[in-house]
Amino acid sequence: MNKEPITKFNNAMALGHRTWTFEKDKIAACIFTFKDDEPCLHECVRALRRLQKKHNIEIFIFDDSEHPIENVPEGVHYRKTYFDRKGNLNGEECAQGQMIEFLIAARQCQAEYILKIDCDTIIRSLDRFLSPLKVERDSVVGFQITRFMDYCAGSMYLLPTVKLYNAIRNFVPFMAEERTKSTFISHVPEDRTITRCVMAQGSTMRLFDNVEHPENWIFAPYNFRELNKETLTASHISLRRYCIYDVVNFGNRQELMPENARAIAGKAMKLFNDMEENK
Repeated sequence: MNKEPITKFNNAMALGHRTWTFEKDKIAACIFTFKDDEPCLHECVRALRRLQKKHNIEIFIFDDSEHPIENVPEGVHYRKTYFDRKGNLNGEECAQGQMIEFLIAARQCQAEYILKIDCDTIIRSLDRFLSPLKVERDSVVGFQITRFMDYCAGSMYLLPTVKLYNAIRNFVPFMAEERTKSTFISHVPEDRTITRCVMAQGSTMRLFDNVEHPENWIFAPYNFRELNKETLTASHISLRRYCIYDVVNFGNRQELMPENARAIAGKAMKLFNDMEENK
């Protein structure tokens, strides 16, 4: 791992979380990205800026030093990361590196919470998503794709900073125990590892649920196999009543994605944001 994030991490650890001053309800929205994700990234940030009108949010972008983006969105905190991502954010080093970056971001802006969001996701509203915090402020909040999941899906999840701090301190013994379980996944996906590690520090996983359509808490509003960047229009995106959804994902993991999937998703997200701002 690169010496820069380790040094900053050790400095943060030396202070201890009891000396920190948090702003109540403040959120550090964190996006990990790389060059190919840039078409989606700018639209994800555009949607987050709309949320800043109602919520106390600062936006952090963590770029891949091996494949960085060309244009950094305005009004964000930007850092390059140097840990091995093993493709799409996998491996123990990657999960630990992400958690360290989360902590640095939270310390920088005194955030009570970390909101991890994939750059192919648009958040239309956080009101219902944050409602579980009224029950327990130290909750981990997110989605389950299936009822058998004991972790949060990676498109979007919320972590309490104090529990994140404890999770980093206990990461090595947590992983040692994980490796002994029959459910251990050898490539160590980041969303499963991070949310489980934080929950192991005493946080309850509370699930966001879109009350109108709980079976469709998140959706991609088009079929990749039927579209390309040139033919995509707003009519493709408004096939469903998207206004009932708080979170819209444009990754469409259920389909075989073409080589230009990110370009298609980026254009679709722009059309979607345009509709949001002109409705």
